[in-house]
Amino acid sequence: MSSDAYENEIIKHILDGRREEFGILVDKYRDKVFAMTAKRIPRDDIEDVAQEAFVRIFRGLAGYAPVKPFENWLATITLRCCCDYWRAAGRRRERTAPGDSGPEQRDWLERILAPMSEEAFRALCARREAQELLDATLDRLDAADRMLIELVYWEDRPLAEAAEVLEWGRAKTKVRLMRARRKLRKIIAELIGSGR
Repeated sequence: MSSDAYENEIIKHILDGRREEFGILVDKYRDKVFAMTAKRIPRDDIEDVAQEAFVRIFRGLAGYAPVKPFENWLATITLRCCCDYWRAAGRRRERTAPGDSGPEQRDWLERILAPMSEEAFRALCARREAQELLDATLDRLDAADRMLIELVYWEDRPLAEAAEVLEWGRAKTKVRLMRARRKLRKIIAELIGSGR
């Protein structure tokens, strides 16, 4: 029996009332869901978002049509959970510019400076500044634009797949991607120009 046929049989059992068999699907896809979530969500929230993805997967089983592999359907739901996380985080976040975080950052700098050459320290600082700039830039995008940028540029997913995950048409996805890139350029120019 193929993997797809086996999964479809398990789904049929679950829908027939044998809910405990959902554990088989969780065991099989736990690593995939956590890996996808870990790429997109802050460390402290990975478990909550992954759990939410499994809850949505369970609730959505009745609507699953085996036209595509179950794994693709599961991945789409997981990515949407990540997008929803950022959408909700955007509503509650405070905007602060990256800067001196106090004694912790100074202690970190002292520990790093001691054994390192000046050149290595400069390279590390440049990487850290680049990461702070990227984080500050992405934080200023809305959740959908952020997810679109991550899907297309960080994961090299095709535009058609990004459109499907975000539930947009291809034309809309193409236009949103162009506008998101333009927003990124503008935000980076503002951050660099203002000296952050």
